[in-house]
Amino acid sequence: MITIHKIVVIGGGGIGKTALINQFNLSSFVTAYDPAIGGPYRKQCVIDDKVALVETEELFDWGEVYSRSIAESYVRDGEGFMFVYSITSRNSFDEISGLYQEVLQIKGDVPICAVLVATKSDLHQERQVTAQEGRELAKRFHCRFIEASSKTAVNVDESFYTLVREIRSNKEAQSKNDNPADKSDVSGCRCLV
Repeated sequence: MITIHKIVVIGGGGIGKTALINQFNLSSFVTAYDPAIGGPYRKQCVIDDKVALVETEELFDWGEVYSRSIAESYVRDGEGFMFVYSITSRNSFDEISGLYQEVLQIKGDVPICAVLVATKSDLHQERQVTAQEGRELAKRFHCRFIEASSKTAVNVDESFYTLVREIRSNKEAQSKNDNPADKSDVSGCRCLV
C-alpha cells in the first residue's frame, strides 16, 4: 500500500524553495524558472523499505502570491512542513520564526512535523547565517536541521526523507494514542509555542 505524505515547503522569495523541490522531484537544477508555475509535485520513492508518495506544495510569500485563505488551506492540509531559508540571506533566516508561528496558529492544537532546511550550502563564501544559528533555531522548533544544496544535490533527498520519517513517527504515535491499551513510549512531532 502506498501512503501519501503531504509536505508544504515554506520560506521567503528567491531563497531556493523551487530549486529544492525541482531537485527532489525532477533530479535537475534549473537556474531560470518562473516560481508561479508548478506544484503540487508528486514523487514515489522508497524510504526505509516502505513505499511513499511524497506530495510537495510550495507556499510562497503569504501576502504576495497567495491570499491568506489559500495559504491557510495549504497549511491545514499539510502533514509536514519544510521551513527553508538561504545561508546567503540573513533576512530569509530572520523571517522563518514568524512563518513557523503562523503555521502553529493555523494548525491549532495539532502537533506539527517539521524540518529546517538551509539552502545554497554550496555558496559558503557568501554565507550570512552560520550553521550553529540554524541548529539553534531547529532546537527551538524541536526539529531536525539540514544544510542542502540544490545545485550539487547535497542533502536534498535527505531533507524530504527526514520529514517523511517524522510524519510516519507522528502517525504511529497518534495510532498509539488512539489505542488506550498501548500508550507506552509515545513519540511524534512536537512544537514549541
